[in-house]
Amino acid sequence: MSLLNYLQSVSQKKNAETFFTKLRNAGVKRIIDIRLNNVSQLAGFVKKDDLGYFLRELCDCSYKHTPYLAPTKEIS
Repeated sequence: MSLLNYLQSVSQKKNAETFFTKLRNAGVKRIIDIRLNNVSQLAGFVKKDDLGYFLRELCDCSYKHTPYLAPTKEIS
């Protein structure tokens, strides 16, 4: 499971406070988002624009969306 898939699964089960506290406490400094669809309503507070803002403001962590690293729909 990729880190982002893990983070997304955690975000669906946890509230934002728990999610971002775990990232901050782990010392995460950069998230590279490889999701093809990072603006889905299912993404909750891990949508592209929200995630970048919260990571920067709450965790001092950078964010980059790099979908070309994602598996294609055919192989996922």
